[in-house]
Amino acid sequence: MTDSARFMVQLAGIELQNELVPLQWHDPVVERYKQDVDRTLLRENLRKSVDERVRTLAEWQTASRALQQATSDARRRRR
Repeated sequence: MTDSARFMVQLAGIELQNELVPLQWHDPVVERYKQDVDRTLLRENLRKSVDERVRTLAEWQTASRALQQATSDARRRRR
């Protein structure tokens, strides 16, 4: 704000305040994906400590590798 504008505001006996307000903008693609997100799982995960989250991730990765190996073994047996 320029000095003259600040002076005019003071003469008017008012105070200007700046406030950041988020825009109300919705992306239809994002909104569609949000319908399929289970927020209870997100909340449950956020309640965990960082160490617990890392441990859970490691467990999921181990289970994923085991599933991949089992799938690969089953395919080989079918041949």
